[in-house]
Amino acid sequence: MASQVTVIGARLFAVAMTAPEDSPARLDFRLDSGALRYQVHQLPAAQEAACLALVGTLRLQCAAIDLVLTPEGEDVFLELNPNGQWGWLEDATGLPLAASLAALLAGQAERCPWPGQPPAPAQNQEEPR
Repeated sequence: MASQVTVIGARLFAVAMTAPEDSPARLDFRLDSGALRYQVHQLPAAQEAACLALVGTLRLQCAAIDLVLTPEGEDVFLELNPNGQWGWLEDATGLPLAASLAALLAGQAERCPWPGQPPAPAQNQEEPR
């Protein structure tokens, strides 16, 4: 099972992706993306903190982090994409990714804290729909 963690400002959106045993998507989701099943899930607090710390250390506000789950149940970091794709995950799950990005760009969402900087509060922290 693979997961993508989309970080937008100080918000994280984790989506697990699974494929049937006989699908080529088990090796690369792009080979049979129609076979994938999506599940929104919550990362453990320590993993959420690690994802935000990584994004903040790189001085980013948005990123897509790819993880894979080992047979032992451990998430392993694969890569971070500063321009990672997320639209297909919003389509598949209904997560408010575009609205969250728009709120961040409009100054209405909390920014990802960078090292040495306190978190910058949003001007208007209305929850995106």
